[in-house]
Parts: sequence; structure tokens; C-alpha cells
Amino acid sequence: MESLHFTASRGILMRRILRSILFAALALLPLPPFAFPLSSDDAEILASVQAALDRSEDLGERTSLKIKCDAGILTLGGTADSLYALRRAVRRAGEIPGILDVVVIALVSRHGVPDSQILIDVQNALRIPSFSSGGVQASVNSGRVLLTGTTGSYSQKLLAENETSKVMGVVDIQNRIRVTAETNLEEPQLARRVLSQLSGGLTAVPGRFQVSMKGQVATLRGKVPLYLNRIEAEEMALSVPGVAEVDDRLVVDPSLVPSAAASITP
Repeated sequence: MESLHFTASRGILMRRILRSILFAALALLPLPPFAFPLSSDDAEILASVQAALDRSEDLGERTSLKIKCDAGILTLGGTADSLYALRRAVRRAGEIPGILDVVVIALVSRHGVPDSQILIDVQNALRIPSFSSGGVQASVNSGRVLLTGTTGSYSQKLLAENETSKVMGVVDIQNRIRVTAETNLEEPQLARRVLSQLSGGLTAVPGRFQVSMKGQVATLRGKVPLYLNRIEAEEMALSVPGVAEVDDRLVVDPSLVPSAAASITP
């Protein structure tokens, strides 16, 4: 009897262990997209993003992006025809009110282009009239491009990266081009210069900003109405001579988006 009781107890224990393992395994399985009902806000965001992407003419014919939204966090999956197309898609999505952040998990197609051809195409792409590429060098490894050298302005550095992103087969870019323009401003003065660039003039970025400098790193804090404005603010800060890097801590606050009624002038 003791032997039978021990055997039965061991059987019950084994079943409990197996059941626990099964539940743990199920918990690790990825949930299918939209396993739970979407909120009305997320559904509206998805519809607006999809419409914006469908209207866009610069994403390439072979770009096939899959989007989902959870509590204002947009995820871009699928495949992109080029790195340029993927970046354009992020900017298009960033124009939609209500998006708090964009997570990119989409892959860029290599199109079977070897690194040697990518390097030739990148070098040709940098030979444009509006860009002096004499001080810029490029190397390629598995479709990943490293840009080095020097240029006179941040706009030239950005232009080099933008043109490189259009080359088929480029899946990532590390832009280590050094801007030679220097400044004699102290950190507090440089921070005020960045803040002035963000909030003043015809190219002001919408939002409320605080800027601090530590060395050549500008830290941006505050709130902006759109995710696109985060991108614009970072680019604007980097355009200031003396700023080499940006720590973007801006928060998207949809309540700052002007209402349709407020934007109509009497």
C-alpha cells in the first residue's frame, strides 16, 4: 500500500510539474498582433498612419511595412526597399498626432547587392554638385556603411548621410564625419544658442524646451506636440556649431497639438 501511495503521489507531482512547464512555455509565446481590442485612439492612429504611408511616393515600390499601435507607441515592422524609404516612413508616421514614440523593427532589403558595388554606388552618390566630398571616406561591411572624414557644416554631414541612405543594399549608416566648424562659446552660452535656434525664427520647432550642455553634448528636455518634432529638434540642435551629439529626452505631449479651431484665423 505504501508503494502504491508513493507511486500515486509521484504521478500527481509530475503532472503538476508538467502543467507548470506548459503554462510557462505558453507565457513566452509571442501574442499575435492586436490580441486585445484596440483603443479608439490607437485605431485612429493606425488608420491615419496607413493613409499617410499609402499616399507617400518616396517609399519605393517594394516597401511593405506592417504597423501596430499600443497606447500611442507605434511599431514599424516588415521590409523597406531602402534605408531612405524606412526613414521617410518614420517621418511620415511622426506627423500623426497621438504618436508618442516609434519603434522600428523593419528590415531593409539588401537586394543581393555586394559590398563592393555598394561602395561604388555610395562614392558616386556623394559626387553631387551641392556637396564637396573630398574630405569624406566610406567603407562597407555587410551592407553597413561607415562614413568618416571632415566637412564644414552639419548640413553637409546630414546631406552625406541622406544621399548614402538612398543607395540600394545599404541597411545601416554610422555617420562619424567630423564637422570642422568650431565655437568659442562657453557651455551656458552654447545652450542659449541652441535654445534660440529651437524656439526662434521662421524654422522654430513647436514645443517647450530646456537645453543644457556638457562638453559638446546638448541635452534636450521638455515637451513637443508631435513625434516628428523630436526628430526636428535633434537635427536643429546638431546644426549649431559646437554641438557634436544630442541627448534627446523630449516627451511627446499630444495636448500641445493646436486644435483645428485654434488654427483658423478670423
